Formats: sequence, C-alpha cells, structure tokens
Amino acid sequence: MKKALLVCIGTVLISASMAGHALAAGLHVQQGFRDVTLRGYSRPITSATIAAEVSGVIITRYYDVGDTVTKQPLVQIDPTWIDLQLRENDTSLERTRIAIDQARSRTAWLEKEFVRRQTLVTQGRVSESSFDEIEQQRDQSRLDVRLQEQQLQQLEVQRQTLIEQQKRHRPTAPAGWLVSRRYIDAEDLVSAGTPLMDVGDYRQLLIPLSVTAEELAAIKQGSQAQLNDQAVGYYMHSISPAFDEKTRKIAIELMIDDFSGEHRGGLPFELTVEMSDNGFMVPVAAISDRYNHPRVVRMDQPQPVEITILNHQGDWVRIAPTDQLQPGVELRDQTPTGGSDKP
Repeated sequence: MKKALLVCIGTVLISASMAGHALAAGLHVQQGFRDVTLRGYSRPITSATIAAEVSGVIITRYYDVGDTVTKQPLVQIDPTWIDLQLRENDTSLERTRIAIDQARSRTAWLEKEFVRRQTLVTQGRVSESSFDEIEQQRDQSRLDVRLQEQQLQQLEVQRQTLIEQQKRHRPTAPAGWLVSRRYIDAEDLVSAGTPLMDVGDYRQLLIPLSVTAEELAAIKQGSQAQLNDQAVGYYMHSISPAFDEKTRKIAIELMIDDFSGEHRGGLPFELTVEMSDNGFMVPVAAISDRYNHPRVVRMDQPQPVEITILNHQGDWVRIAPTDQLQPGVELRDQTPTGGSDKP
C-alpha cells in the first residue's frame, strides 16, 4: 500500500514539473508570417547538343538514350577518304625525306670539292671558270636542301590537319555524361552541323527558380528542401544580376546536395520558406474558441481579447492586427489541461 502511494505521489510530482516547465516557456505573440512553397524541376548542371563537324555516312552508333558516355566516341563517320589522304601524305613525307638526304649528301660532296678547287686555283693548276662552276653548284645544292626541308615542314603541317579531320569523324562527349536525346542512327548521311545527340551532366542537379527579392533573402537563410519527396540539402549556385520587369522576379539556380535517388531531369522540387506578413501570429494553445468567438488572455490582464483569425500555420494562427496585442506579449495557456479557460 505504501509503495503504491509513493509511486502515485512521484507521478503527480513529475507531471507537475513538466507542466511548470511548459508554462515557464511561455506563449508569446509574434510578428505575422506565412509559409510560401516554391516549386521547380531538376535539370543537369551542364548540357549540350553534339553536332557533326564533317560530312559522311555514319558507320556505327555507340550510344542510345539513357546511356552513360565513356571514352568511346558517340558515332563513327565513314573515314575512307581521310584515311586515303593520310596514306598519300605518308608517302609524300617519305619521298621528301629521301630527297633531303640526297640533297645533303650532294651538298657535302660539293663542299669538299669547293675547298679542293680553291686550293688548286691558288696553285694555278685549275682555271677560275672551273672554280666558279663548282661554287655555283654548291650554292644551288644548299638551296635545294632548304627547299626540300620547307616542303617537309609543309607536309608535316598537312598531316596534322588531316589527323584533326580524322578525329572529327569520331565525335565525342565528356565521360560520365548521359545521352538525353538521339537524332541519328547508323547508315544515316550527315553533313557538317547536323545534330547527333543531346548530352548532359546529370551527376549534379540544378533547380532553376524565379523569385522575389524577399523570397531570395528567405532562401539564403535555409538549406533544406524536398526533391522527388526526398529531403535534400541545397545551396545557391547562381543569381542572375538581371531583373524581370514584367514578373518583378529574379532568376536563380539552386544546387542539390545529398540526393540518393535517380539523377535525371524533371524531378519535382519543393522549398517552403517563411515570409513576413501583416497581422500577428498566436500559438494555438493560447486561443479559446467558445461559441465561435476566438479570444486570448494576456498574462498581465484578466480581460480576454477578441481576435479575428485569418488562417492557420501549423501550431500557429495568423490573426488580424489589434491595438491590444503586440509582438512579444505573453499569453495565458488556454488548453484544457492547464489553461485559465477551464469549464
């Protein structure tokens, strides 16, 4: 019997302590606010349309819609003609290198002959005309070497140009991007500028929004939202410096963080921000609604204050402004368990 009585007394004391703590926390009037839900849809951080840079027939298509791009090209355009031109260039390069070796060999022999005849002319053993002839041949051979070397450089530049053109027969996209649209298929004939595929980097998702200056300030204060019904974090990616005079809004982009679902475009995004509004906010627990006459009681005054409810915001009620209430005023608890409005 004593044990049961002790347990009962302990329960009463604990309940009284919790009620006293809740009452100590107080119920106060706050400046009016309203919840505004901003909605948008996801898109990739970067997207592009890959177009053909050369004309030809597509031999192979390596990707379809939804595929992830690897190091392999998007398509292979028939490289027959460019390959033949490269082979011809290789032949010309080899022929020019042989011609340079021949010209250098002849020049080296003429240099020795020039020195030898120069000595003989000094000794009077050969004529001046014979010496002048070998000198002219030596100078001409030197020019031939320079000409062949310039031709070799020209062929090497031509080869680099052909290699670049050959690469353009295998258009690529950054690895890790996804193919979102395909315009062509194998055996199609394309020309320079023909769209091949749309690709995008869906590893990071952006949410474009158009907001007011007040909404922008509220967005900067938060960091949590909903993407495809999943709680996610976000941070500001970009704010346009332009202002739309028609809508009176600013274009922004939010970067999504910690999203574990499928990354793709068009995922619904919701962000609820708290905006200041006219009127006051009063806790639901401070309102008595007898006979459809809502009222509150100030802690410093016994007379009830009639209020006009505008709307509900969760555990709060927004009321019309009244001279008898101001932000910060403490109100009595009107709940049946501990309020002043007990029946």
